[in-house]
Amino acid sequence: MAEDRQNLEPLRVLVRQAKAMPSLIATDAWRLQMTAALAAARADGVRSEELARFEFMLLD
Repeated sequence: MAEDRQNLEPLRVLVRQAKAMPSLIATDAWRLQMTAALAAARADGVRSEELARFEFMLLD
C-alpha cells in the first residue's frame, strides 16, 4: 500500500499544478504527462479508487 502511494505521487503533483493553474488541464503537454503517469502507475500494478479519479480527470 505504501508503494501505491509512492506510485501515485507524480499524479498528485500534476493535480496540484492544475489546481494552482486550472488552464493547465486544457494543454496537451499536461494531458500527456498525466497519461504517462497513469500508465506508469498501472504498469506498476496500482489499482485503486484514487487512480480511477485521476483517470476521470482526463475525460473532461
